[in-house]
Amino acid sequence: MAYHAGRFLDWVTEVFLARDGAPFMLRLPFQRNLIFTANPEHYEHVMKTQYDNFLKGDHIYDLLVDLLGDGILTVDGEEWKFHRRVFVNLFSSRALREHMAPIIQKHVLVLQRVLTEATTTKQPVDFFTAAGRFTLDAFGEIAFGFDMDTLTLIEEHPFERAFVDAQHIVAARIAVPTWYWKLKRWMNLGTEKQLKDALLTVDKFNYIPTIQDVQGISYLEATINEALRLFSPVGLAQKLCVRDTVFSDGTFVPKGTNIALVYHAMARMPGVWGPDAASFVPERFIDSESGDLVRFSSGKFSAFNTGPRVCVGRNLAMMEMKLVVACVVSRYHLDEVPGQDVACSGGLTIGMKNPLMMNVQDISTAESVELNIGIAG
Repeated sequence: MAYHAGRFLDWVTEVFLARDGAPFMLRLPFQRNLIFTANPEHYEHVMKTQYDNFLKGDHIYDLLVDLLGDGILTVDGEEWKFHRRVFVNLFSSRALREHMAPIIQKHVLVLQRVLTEATTTKQPVDFFTAAGRFTLDAFGEIAFGFDMDTLTLIEEHPFERAFVDAQHIVAARIAVPTWYWKLKRWMNLGTEKQLKDALLTVDKFNYIPTIQDVQGISYLEATINEALRLFSPVGLAQKLCVRDTVFSDGTFVPKGTNIALVYHAMARMPGVWGPDAASFVPERFIDSESGDLVRFSSGKFSAFNTGPRVCVGRNLAMMEMKLVVACVVSRYHLDEVPGQDVACSGGLTIGMKNPLMMNVQDISTAESVELNIGIAG
């Protein structure tokens, strides 16, 4: 498994495709057995219908607590229920409308200025970095009331670099025995020292569309959903089975076994999404007759999780994506710079392995160029 760490999700997907989507088990030295599944029904069992049989467990807690603390993403039981109640209240409809939406609109305007400047200078923009900085600025101000203003920086913000480094180091712990990384942490060596240093840094630190404007645009939401289907923010989730469990298809999960729900692979299974599963097809989320959005089961389409642990910030995330996409595509024409290695990176969340350089044109200029080419032809 460590051998494939650089392309782990792609490797797991290849294994599933070779097995027609059937689950498989890895027996790891000094660790619990680990079952991998890309079956939507299994996902529903683990996250919803048999939720009480599967916990985060001590292993996942140990992996994540240094970065995420004792919070909603790391704890179980009554402590998790407490954090959940707090977050649900924070993400109320009124809070989204009156507090969060204006902040997101403010930072969309800054992103717009960055892209407009690129149309003038003709210099490519690393859109992955720009999108990440937008998220950092917007969510930083929503959560802490502080605008880090990373979008306008030429150099990388120390918090930005530290957080990226920290989550990659924490994710890499999964591939090695627990005692190994804990020993390195105790001795303050290698990547564990790097994580400690990164966490110290983290601790220091025109017209924009409205929600109403973008709320009813079905194709916009379908496009975002398709992007989330193929590139779910979390490519894999791991749970600990705390009692013997049998799924509806007869799959047996013994007590004490870890189970990995591989969303990245599920999205590419022809048996789940059809022969074009690996292709980007937003139309799969649109009813061809009514034009309405198609709602898939939460086991099949699970970008925001399901069951008791469904993402409390999902409405904020969708609002942010709709406002950003609507603003960008209505004003700019983005072309990928040729010759790039466009690939995903591993981590607690999926990111880009390399910068994603884009040439940016004002959309009216781009249309004028295309028109002139057409006339000349």
